[in-house]
Amino acid sequence: LERIALQGRQESRGGTKRTKLLTQIETLTTERNSFDERSRSTSQQLDALRAQFQESEEARKEIATRILQLQIQYAETLEQYERRMVLQRRQSSETSDSIQGIYNLTQQLRNALTSLDTRAASLDKAKDKKVLTEVGEHAKSIRTACEYLERAGREQQNAYAAYEKNSEEFLQTIAEVRREVLRATEVCNQEAEHVLQEEINKLQIAYDTDVNQLRHHLHQETQMREELETQLERVSQQSTAVDPNAVYELQRSLEQEVKARQRVEEENQQLSMRVNTLQVVGTDVSTLQSQFEQERDKMKE
Repeated sequence: LERIALQGRQESRGGTKRTKLLTQIETLTTERNSFDERSRSTSQQLDALRAQFQESEEARKEIATRILQLQIQYAETLEQYERRMVLQRRQSSETSDSIQGIYNLTQQLRNALTSLDTRAASLDKAKDKKVLTEVGEHAKSIRTACEYLERAGREQQNAYAAYEKNSEEFLQTIAEVRREVLRATEVCNQEAEHVLQEEINKLQIAYDTDVNQLRHHLHQETQMREELETQLERVSQQSTAVDPNAVYELQRSLEQEVKARQRVEEENQQLSMRVNTLQVVGTDVSTLQSQFEQERDKMKE
């Protein structure tokens, strides 16, 4: 009767412990479900962040593409204007050649007038008065024309020089503007890349933090579940009122069996090393393999 009463008390205590463990398991299950829900919510937030990042990346690419198109359009416009300026300067150089031709013609006319004056000086003023009068009138007209041509040439020369100076300054301004635009574009790209990289780093840090927290919670939950399962198994064993000596003998036999299996495994590894060594040396492998299998079968038995 005392033994039966002791067994009943043990079963009662075991049932109470089992009830507590089951309650703890239910609590942990509820916490796990809540944890899974939080994990899904975190995953959804991460997906939303990835989608937002993808949208910002696409917007940045679109802006960069538009900037590149504007840069290409601006460069083409500058190139066309520069070609036009070069063409105008080439035409201006032709104008300069024309001005030089006018100067040359004026010089030839003055040389001709000098020669004409020299010959007119050798004539008789009384006899050749009519001829000298006509020559003087024509010489005066030619000198007036020469003065007009020289004045027009100087004006054209001054205008050409001013145009050359202005066009050269304008081309230099275009080159400077191009350099400034390229420099500003490079700075903007660097700043945009820096800001984007900072956003990526923030998202990556947040993602890594959430993942590490999830892993930590999962590891803790796994440990608690294993501990509860161990306690539940221990209480179950106690509730069945098994003889402690029999349990001890069973555990000891299991430990001996584990040790025996470990020894067999070590011997198998040693035999495998011997077989590998003999294979390298060139010994008959098939015979040694059969011996190894026989010994292994014996050890298994």
